[in-house]
Amino acid sequence: MKIEFRCESCDSLLRMAPRFAGQAVDCPACHTLQWVPHESQRQVVSVPAPAAAPPTPLPTRKPRPQPRQASAGQPQDRSCPECQAHVTSQDAACHACGIALDPESDWQPTTTSIQAILRDAWAIYVDNLWLLAGAALIEGIVGLIGVVLTMVPLLLVIGILVPIVDPSLVIMAVFGMMGLGLIVVRNVMVAGFCRFHLKVARGERVSIFDAVQIEWRRGGVSILPTMYGFLLLTGLAILVIPGVVVYLVLWPYCWIWADGKTNGRDANAFPLAKDLTANNMRVSVALLGLGVALFFVSPLAFPFSHSLKGVLQAVAYLHMSGQPVSGRRRPVV
Repeated sequence: MKIEFRCESCDSLLRMAPRFAGQAVDCPACHTLQWVPHESQRQVVSVPAPAAAPPTPLPTRKPRPQPRQASAGQPQDRSCPECQAHVTSQDAACHACGIALDPESDWQPTTTSIQAILRDAWAIYVDNLWLLAGAALIEGIVGLIGVVLTMVPLLLVIGILVPIVDPSLVIMAVFGMMGLGLIVVRNVMVAGFCRFHLKVARGERVSIFDAVQIEWRRGGVSILPTMYGFLLLTGLAILVIPGVVVYLVLWPYCWIWADGKTNGRDANAFPLAKDLTANNMRVSVALLGLGVALFFVSPLAFPFSHSLKGVLQAVAYLHMSGQPVSGRRRPVV
């Protein structure tokens, strides 16, 4: 039978196992030390201790430090809602995970020019060339390993089914599994790719391994790339023009999602992307042309072309959403 008694500080009813009788315990409500009586007390009864056996004095407890109130104009300490890292009230983004701490404070769709984007993107690209190229190389290797790993079970299945199944079905299964592998790798890695290039464009501390950092918390993995890829490929298959329109209108979706601007709902990335591109269609067209050109250059210089594309899109997204680009360390002459 549990021992029942009330806390002498906050009058909370406490229930303790008999083995704690005569011991000091911490009240879960007010965190003050209380003696557990030897007999169950259903009601609060104040009984003085026997004179012959006075209780041992309770150990002193240091008062809990209260958070220091910052004066006006001084930054206040707080924790990142995503990774719980230490940040201050003046930080716009978490230095650990890169998520925006005040998603709406710096969000302002703005009309920009491709000249301004190219100027800032090229300066950032030149200043961080080897960091960007190294990260792109690591990203390519990790992505290739991911696709190969998805092919291992496929090869085992093919070895079993080839003697008994129509070869045409086997070929379809091969392409289906390859497509599934690409989808999985893309969905897992796209957030790290976007956050890495956003950190570079903002001049934040970053390493080459941030490009392949996979965050399994909210915002780390999403089906958004699959939805966007389905819309894009369907539009291209039906007629080229609808697919091009999908790209021109929705391409910033992954940057919005990775930057934590969706207010916790991934689907909000698509209407927000439409808001950004509504007054920047010339920028979207220019980025489409540059993306196509870099695609054909990729087989010859993948680390450099892939990283340049990331910087271009990151800077364009920041310009279009009215956010500062602080990654330039020296002006372009």
